[in-house]
Amino acid sequence: WMVCAAASFVALIVNLIFVRNTPEEMGQHQDGIDPDQELTVTDKARKAVYRTAEHWTLQQALRTKAFWLIVLAANGNIFLWEMMLSQAPFHLQDRGFEPAMAAFFYSLAIGASIIGRFGIAAIGDFIETRLLFSGGILAVLLGGILFWFASPEALLLSYLYPVLAGIGFGTAFVCRSLFVSNYFGHASFATISGIIAPIGSLFTALAPPYAGFMYDIYGSYFIPLLTAWIVGSVGVIAAALCFPPKHPSE
Repeated sequence: WMVCAAASFVALIVNLIFVRNTPEEMGQHQDGIDPDQELTVTDKARKAVYRTAEHWTLQQALRTKAFWLIVLAANGNIFLWEMMLSQAPFHLQDRGFEPAMAAFFYSLAIGASIIGRFGIAAIGDFIETRLLFSGGILAVLLGGILFWFASPEALLLSYLYPVLAGIGFGTAFVCRSLFVSNYFGHASFATISGIIAPIGSLFTALAPPYAGFMYDIYGSYFIPLLTAWIVGSVGVIAAALCFPPKHPSE
């Protein structure tokens, strides 16, 4: 905990010294595209991804269907992921894995999520956010289903579930921020994200005790996983239907 506290303090200092809020503060432009120059082929591809030109207030965002679909999608993703992550050591040992192997699959999921987060940086400027978001949550959902079937007799599925779930979660996790920025503008990003994040924390906190409670009753993780699959499916649908909102001025 002391190391974590020290790392957080270092991050605070780095943020205060180096972080800039807009490209204009450094004489640059969003996505490196000068609005006064003719667009190149690459720039046009980036422009194909929807980005609002309007400034949205929090009150305006709260009145849109898109905002609540983002909330549904983000929390469907986080609930499903947290269900798998928190119960993996117990479920995998129940399925016959040694503790060391269960810990390996747990770590593999975390590592794969890092790949998903970095991967989105390469394609987020070229593929519409709602497609990336829904695809990421779908990968978590497929990984969550394979998680139930993981066993020493089905090693391929056992290796596949953390890779799918991890890459999917990493992708969807970053897409939540992309959604807020692209749909409502970077000026209100902190305010709107500040409403969405605590709701996500509630879903994160609910998943582990719910799983443990249901396991104590039924002696199996099937019911809590089924719940997580349903919640995750709602997230996939919500992300896929999250089309850009129209600003009140339009």
